[in-house]
Amino acid sequence: MERTRLIVRTTVAADGGVVYAALTREEALTKWFAERAQVRIASGRFSFGGRYTPHWVAGPYLVINAERNRRIVLGSCLLRDLVITVDLTAGPDGRTALSIMQWRPPPVGPDDASAMDFWCLSAGNLANFVEGRDVVRHDFAAPAHDLAHAETTIRASPRTVFAALVRPVRLEQWIAATAHVQPRVGGAYTFGWGQDDGPMKIIDIVPGRLLAHDWRDAGHPDSVVRWTLASAPGGTLVRVDHDLSGRSAERHQIGWENFLIDLQRMLETGGDWHRTVWQQEEPGPSR
Repeated sequence: MERTRLIVRTTVAADGGVVYAALTREEALTKWFAERAQVRIASGRFSFGGRYTPHWVAGPYLVINAERNRRIVLGSCLLRDLVITVDLTAGPDGRTALSIMQWRPPPVGPDDASAMDFWCLSAGNLANFVEGRDVVRHDFAAPAHDLAHAETTIRASPRTVFAALVRPVRLEQWIAATAHVQPRVGGAYTFGWGQDDGPMKIIDIVPGRLLAHDWRDAGHPDSVVRWTLASAPGGTLVRVDHDLSGRSAERHQIGWENFLIDLQRMLETGGDWHRTVWQQEEPGPSR
């Protein structure tokens, strides 16, 4: 029987000791990952839960392996084969390559937040936390319906943030594969994801303040995504609202939270930006 594994990777602008501390100290974990946490590395116990973690990952774990500043491996006490491995690898200029691996991601419905969504959000929030930025938390206790909404304050001007929403070269750094933009009402606005996925055209645009575009999901009526920007202390308050009237908005909610983190990290780290990437693998039959 083959065992699927999900791997999420990003680069954090901090050394391994700082990242490892954020992964293993209760106070830190409750600021970026879970509502509650209890960590007893010496006795092999690790638990977390609450509204910021999905039910399938919450609970007590055994510490299978812990190498200070390098690796931690957790095995669920409740779910067979649920193993989480976090590896830290020293990179240039004091950075750390972060890899999170989970065996057998749970199956979810088409409108539910997936394991990939959750671990990408966790990786982005860990990077934001240790680099001194706000985190974007997802409330799994209150599933979104009808409207997906996410917001954060980005340390950049509204003009700079708006450029990242409409300039193809910038879009391709944080969300698009191949972007095509005609910055006018009715103009093309695509990410190169395919004909039945993502945006197609601009619905409304006010430079520096507002961008609204359609959104295509195969099998569903087109919907509308609206970005609003407002000056705020220290930068720009960025809000994204995706109108999904009559549908569960949970998958889109966590998706926009992830994209908002990527936008924030790109604009605030400049040339040091490394997008979070993920892959799902079938490593072969288990023994």
